[in-house]
Amino acid sequence: MYLNIYLKSDIWKSESKNAILKAIADDEIRAMFICPSKNRILAPYDGGVDIIVETTEIRLKFENDYKNWLPPDYKAL
Repeated sequence: MYLNIYLKSDIWKSESKNAILKAIADDEIRAMFICPSKNRILAPYDGGVDIIVETTEIRLKFENDYKNWLPPDYKAL
């Protein structure tokens, strides 16, 4: 297995990453987004997305805000 790592510092703007997200959803590339200032990681893949946040409280807020996006059998770790 080979792994190439590329890093780019960028500011996320609405709709600015759609091409990358589409390529991930189509399983053409793999990528993740890291926000050091908020201690968060967004790891999309062809079947969904994993989001790692800094506190349980923020995780619960995300779960509530996006509950319609969660699978019926969702269980937090």
